[in-house]
Amino acid sequence: MANSRSRKSAPTRPGISRDKGGKGSATRLTSGTAGPADEPSDSPGDVTDSKATASNPKAKATAAKTAPAKPAPVKATGKKAAPAKVTAKKVAEAKTGASSGSAGKRFGDGATGGGPAKKSVSTKSSGRGGRGGRPAPPVRVGPSKPWGMIAATVAVMLFAVAAIGYAVYQANSTSIPDSPEDIQGITTAEYASQDHVAEEQTYPESPPVGGLHDPEWADCDGAIYDLQIRDENAVHSLEHGAVWITYNPDDISDADLAVLGEYVTNQPYIFLSPYPGLSSLVSLQSWNHQIFADAVDDPRINDFIQVLRQNPATHPEVGATCTSPTFLSDPLAEGEPSRGAVDPGAVPPPGVPPPGVPPPPVATP
Repeated sequence: MANSRSRKSAPTRPGISRDKGGKGSATRLTSGTAGPADEPSDSPGDVTDSKATASNPKAKATAAKTAPAKPAPVKATGKKAAPAKVTAKKVAEAKTGASSGSAGKRFGDGATGGGPAKKSVSTKSSGRGGRGGRPAPPVRVGPSKPWGMIAATVAVMLFAVAAIGYAVYQANSTSIPDSPEDIQGITTAEYASQDHVAEEQTYPESPPVGGLHDPEWADCDGAIYDLQIRDENAVHSLEHGAVWITYNPDDISDADLAVLGEYVTNQPYIFLSPYPGLSSLVSLQSWNHQIFADAVDDPRINDFIQVLRQNPATHPEVGATCTSPTFLSDPLAEGEPSRGAVDPGAVPPPGVPPPGVPPPPVATP
């Protein structure tokens, strides 16, 4: 019989079937199906049976019914499919229902339980917080600090500190001198005579600072005269330790005169009077000492008063009084004659006129 004759089977390569046209042969899978690359191929015996079955229709039908289904051969790609790895992370995700896409996110940030996480669309909130997708309450911004006012206050404080420091420095730098020689511009003389004369005198200094003088002294306990008093009476006051302030009446203002008055009013051993023709605005005299100034705010004026008023080392009659009520009530102007040897400090008894005033006529019975 034709199908019982045996013939040699063509050699086949292992794993590849040589049967291409038989109906019972396996068909190739279309693209898109991937299987194991090392699938075992048909053995030589299987190839012979396939050909014998193809020549016998009955056997073919019987073989189709009885032959077990074989897996379809897969086209070899040369790459092995990587087996799926089961990690602890996936096991944990399977238990909790969270996907790998939701790792590191909180509830409400787009992660859902079960299945891959969808990419969430983040929205910016106007404030802090934002948990659960709810907008945070608005942030309250307090009023800004008044930096301008703070800077101005600091500047004023610094200026005040600087002014106080400068005042202290000035006070220390303009302290009262220790001796008359420390006063800048001061001039000195050497008068030692204490003789009293009633005649008018000529002095080298103008105003004078010592020498022969009238027996009556001018009142020098804060007296302010509005006329030029006699030099001889003023020099006698210097002998008692007083300071005599004179000014040029043609140059001084009322304001400057008021300033000089503040040095004298209610002060002991100091007096003030005008002196026409004075070479400066102001001059100060004490026994054997003198200074000239062109301004009433010259600090040397105060220095002179503080150092030389009643200075026991600079005037002859230490402890003598400066009070002279007679001269204060009736001062002698320059050019007038002396009242003579009178007690200028004595208060005349009632009914007796002061020195220089003629007594009233005696009434006849």
